[in-house]
Amino acid sequence: FALDYMARQKKIEKLSRIRSVLGSINAAIVRIHDKQRLFEEACHIAAEQGRFGAVWIGSLDPATLDITPVAWAGEDSEEISTTKSAARDDPPRGQGPVSRAARECRTVTNNDLVLQSFGSPRRDAVLKLGFRSMIALPLLEGDKVVGTFTLYAREAGFFDADEIALLTELARNVSFALEHIARQLQIEKLSRIRAISSEINAAIVRIQERHALLKETCQIASEHGKFEMVWIGSIDHEKQEVHPVTWTGFSEETAHSVSWASVNAAKGTIGEAMLTRRASVRNDIEAQLAAGKLREEALEKGYRSSVCLPLVVDDKVTTFIVLFAAEREFFDQDELALLDEVASNLSFALESLARQGKIERLSRIRSVLGEINAAIVRIHDKQELFEEACRIAAEAGRFLFAWLGVVDEDAREIRPVAWTGQEAGFLGTMQGRRSLYDTPQGHGPAATAVLEKKAVVVNDVQNDPRIVRKAEHLERHIHSVAMLPLLVSGEAVGVLALHAREVGFFDEEELKLLAELASDIAFAMQTIEKQEKLDYLSYYDTLTGLPNRTLFVDRAGQQMRSRGGAPLMAALILINIERFRNINESFGRHGGDDVLKLVAGRLETAFNGKDYLARVGADVFGVVGPQRAELGAE
Repeated sequence: FALDYMARQKKIEKLSRIRSVLGSINAAIVRIHDKQRLFEEACHIAAEQGRFGAVWIGSLDPATLDITPVAWAGEDSEEISTTKSAARDDPPRGQGPVSRAARECRTVTNNDLVLQSFGSPRRDAVLKLGFRSMIALPLLEGDKVVGTFTLYAREAGFFDADEIALLTELARNVSFALEHIARQLQIEKLSRIRAISSEINAAIVRIQERHALLKETCQIASEHGKFEMVWIGSIDHEKQEVHPVTWTGFSEETAHSVSWASVNAAKGTIGEAMLTRRASVRNDIEAQLAAGKLREEALEKGYRSSVCLPLVVDDKVTTFIVLFAAEREFFDQDELALLDEVASNLSFALESLARQGKIERLSRIRSVLGEINAAIVRIHDKQELFEEACRIAAEAGRFLFAWLGVVDEDAREIRPVAWTGQEAGFLGTMQGRRSLYDTPQGHGPAATAVLEKKAVVVNDVQNDPRIVRKAEHLERHIHSVAMLPLLVSGEAVGVLALHAREVGFFDEEELKLLAELASDIAFAMQTIEKQEKLDYLSYYDTLTGLPNRTLFVDRAGQQMRSRGGAPLMAALILINIERFRNINESFGRHGGDDVLKLVAGRLETAFNGKDYLARVGADVFGVVGPQRAELGAE
């Protein structure tokens, strides 16, 4: 009777301890909403209140089926918890209670470990520490096993039906808590991504510039989505280049490491997203084949999942958004559906911005074209036209800087003659780059445009090797440049240079309008030159360069009229070359022409220029002036 009473008391005590464990863990479930903290608290309660000498909880990796200890308690638990278990059905590792509990999704006990038919490193450690009984309880999220809860007792035959029932209930409660925590985490994740979607949609409404929108997207993903590692890059299909736009969490070297070759490799998320035009996910980047420095740095910083979202504009992938999350298996179908929606909205926004920007740019250039054509009609002086063309380009075209240069054939260089904008020594920084000779740096865009007689466009100053002095451009926020040759009779006589703020400003349609603009300016130059030549021929002698009879008579009349109230006095001298006919007959017409030019030159020297001189007949020169002293004649 005494022995039966003692056994009954012992049984009651065991059940009381396990009920205490059950109650305390249930209380912990109510207040703890973090899975790792719950695991640690559950192990601590089981060891302290249940007096189990060793307790551990393992997490099941669905990919490898390894069960890795993540929490443990008890004075002898650490040595036991250092070994992984395997839920695979491979003897002997997959046949232990822990493996079977995970694989078969049921409670498994062993009430005498000495009698176990196969050995393992953990069993050997358990026996060495004096444990004889164990129970392994599966932990579930929904209907999926995610881990195991294992407890060890020193007595053989420790776990009977009553203890097993209570501990199975305990495992169910922990499983319920895990499911609740997972659900809360899922809600939190979806809330974060919905917050990203909402904030990005708001940004799309207020931001009307591509680069600014992408920078804001990066900031939103980091702050509202809690993604601490974000990379956004754009792709240039024509040049086969990848350019980082903005990033957070990465070093600058890593951010610039993505190359065209890596994009086309298709083994990483970026390459896959490029190929499929759909979100590409890696929920365990550690198990992924090496695929670039973004992955390497993310792994070093403890991140395990990634997704790449391609943004498609005009049926081409133009931009990638790469997000990294710390947790494995972070991105499921719900998150991906929301992220696809975000990518779709951004793609639509970028396409709209591109179209709107194109319309605005074309409108500005058409405005420039119209205003310059109007200027061509009213302006008949080349220098005034050049200055007005630069002013219109800067004001109506909103170009940061515009300058116009003419070709100096003698010096073999392009000489700037007009400019508008924040010049601030900018043209001086280009010294040598306007030379039409080969220079140590090679020809600049302006010289190339003149030599090749075609427009030269740089749509990305920072990354184009033709721009040597990048710093001077970038500090003035110049990211695109167009050099338009001014062609007269098939020869380049000058160049119109336009500098824009936006990367990729000049496309085919803009260049057609600008080519028309350059053609109109060149035509105006040609027209003005012809008019100047006609004017010259009307008033000047082509052989000597002196004023002709018409201009001489006009100037003589001016001298007479300019006397005002003074006596009308003016000096008038006519100089005739005697026997000029004999010179022509002796030396020919060319000889006579040489004599006329020689006389004209000497008269210019004698009278300090040609203002008072004229050739008024075949061999007659005239001089007119207000008085003899002013003429400088002796």
